[in-house]
Amino acid sequence: MIDNIKSWRMTVETAAKRRIFTEILVHGNRLYIVDGDTPTNIPPPAQFQASVQILDENGVRIRYRSVGSTERVR
Repeated sequence: MIDNIKSWRMTVETAAKRRIFTEILVHGNRLYIVDGDTPTNIPPPAQFQASVQILDENGVRIRYRSVGSTERVR
């Protein structure tokens, strides 16, 4: 859950020996889909999800105190 925004994550290992990471987020009326892939012979990148930030209309990062909360961290 990026910045405590509810999301759905999926990891798939393909026959071509690739690991595909996908995360789907919905915030307000916007849908965000993030994906990346790596070979299966290396550890999954922990920073993949950490590298995503959702910004508001003023360019300020959207972060909530807890999942499902409407209270933003400033």
